[in-house]
Amino acid sequence: MSAALARRTKQKAKQAALLTQSANVDATDTTLNTAARVQHLLSQTDSTSHYEALQLLSSNTHRSLRAGAVPAAIATSHAGVLTLLKFNHTELANQLAAMYIETLTDSRTSESDEIKVRRGARGAKRERA
Repeated sequence: MSAALARRTKQKAKQAALLTQSANVDATDTTLNTAARVQHLLSQTDSTSHYEALQLLSSNTHRSLRAGAVPAAIATSHAGVLTLLKFNHTELANQLAAMYIETLTDSRTSESDEIKVRRGARGAKRERA
């Protein structure tokens, strides 16, 4: 019985490693394909296409999170929020932004230098006013 348990544990570890590896390799390709599909869906006039774009972005974010590719999930949701805002879909962007914030909070991702600079610039503007 312990040999079977060891074999299953080894198989699970191997599957997890393959999922993580494939998520990291395909993250850029997936992001590019997702962006093109979202742009196409948002360029249409019906609201069902817009909602489908939101669903596509949120499912890709969830898929990246399940695979352990947190940076890819953050990049997908961030780019999606900006794209939705660019097309003036504030309600959809708000829903995706909530997922983006939740992803950042749950992953406890540290601030990038760019965010620190922006935050510092905003603070400096407030002090001058």
